[in-house]
Amino acid sequence: MSTSVTRILRSSVLPFIVLILVSFGFVTVHATAHGPISPFDEYVYLDYLAKVPTEGLVRSGEETGDVARNAISCRGVLNYGAYGEGCNTGTHQDDKKYPYDGGTGADIYTPLYFAATWVAAQPLTWFGVDLLDAGRLVGGLWLALGLSLTYALLRLLRVDKAIALGLSLSVIATPVVLWATTYLSTDAPTLAVAAAVGCVAVLVARRRIHVAWLPAISAVAVLFKVQNLAAVGAAVVGVVAWTFMEAHRSERGGSRHPVVVRSLVDRRTIAAVVALIAGVGAQAAWLVFRVLATPANAKSAVVDSVRQPLSLTSLVTEAFRFLRSIGSTDAVANVLGVLTGNLLTILVIAALIGILIDWRSRPVAHTSVALAVLLAALAMGPALSLAVRASVGFYFPLPARYGLVLVPGFLAALGLYFYRFSRFGRSAVLGLGSLAALAALLM
Repeated sequence: MSTSVTRILRSSVLPFIVLILVSFGFVTVHATAHGPISPFDEYVYLDYLAKVPTEGLVRSGEETGDVARNAISCRGVLNYGAYGEGCNTGTHQDDKKYPYDGGTGADIYTPLYFAATWVAAQPLTWFGVDLLDAGRLVGGLWLALGLSLTYALLRLLRVDKAIALGLSLSVIATPVVLWATTYLSTDAPTLAVAAAVGCVAVLVARRRIHVAWLPAISAVAVLFKVQNLAAVGAAVVGVVAWTFMEAHRSERGGSRHPVVVRSLVDRRTIAAVVALIAGVGAQAAWLVFRVLATPANAKSAVVDSVRQPLSLTSLVTEAFRFLRSIGSTDAVANVLGVLTGNLLTILVIAALIGILIDWRSRPVAHTSVALAVLLAALAMGPALSLAVRASVGFYFPLPARYGLVLVPGFLAALGLYFYRFSRFGRSAVLGLGSLAALAALLM
């Protein structure tokens, strides 16, 4: 790497400035070009966004309001066409002309994402920006937070600055980021939340912050979206593995029993277990609250989804879903998205296998991260499928976009795999990541 590039990257603040500027630029370019509503439930997300300042949350069986109904009547839905009773025609009373027979499908979510997005969108609405467009533009803030925290996670793991910046920039070119951050989507905070959980887990494992931070952030993460339990699970496995391997490598002869005992009573291990309980408990508390908040005469929303029996084959398919489609969605991606997603998938799988095979000669952090990410990726699909089957009585193939929660962990493993890279290799990662981000801005 040239001396000038090295000198620039030594500035701790410059990579964050780059990631923030690119994030806002990317979202501004693409969000302002979107006309129709996203088919990934943006209609009901807009309804929640419009109601959150007055209602706080939407409830099961609640009908969508005029803001969302008029928006879908004016804009239609991408790839599906027109809905509703006409644009700007007054009241919208015919439920049958709207998705879900006029009901909401967003009541499963807490108000956290919608409240934060509504607050951040207000300055834009003061200048006449439509609430839907303003909410979409707030995706720039969520993306900036996500990329900055992903970069911070890689640096906490002592990944080279050039590699950390290049990998963080490459995320912008993935299809999942386009759909999550340039439309209203509950996936928008996922990158930031998952990376934040990872940062806290690393700091706890290195004994640099109080262990209580891990259960606290785990509960908050799950309240944003239940899929964030995958990030919590990865953090728990990572911290436990880190603690055990650290104790094992410090052992000088004797039986292995003291290693196990020391690991089990370590405050970090206890905090990891409590973090998992906190995450699951937060979701359970929200489910109970939803039931209590649901009116007795509420009607269930008519959700059109694929319904299949949950078989052993389905569970095996779901186990590998998020490993074989990193950064993907179920929508048709452009050439850049396909190339970026496939390249990341190949490199991440190679990195996970390479680190675990070479675990004896690598630092504890490398093996702990690789093991945690691999187990979380394999367990996430079956766990969600079983949860869906238990809660609604049927199974449906999980959307690939749920895998966004694993992206910070995947990049961390990839960055650690590259830790022996030469100057040329580090420069190549930074260059390719920068080109991918630039192409994503222009395509």
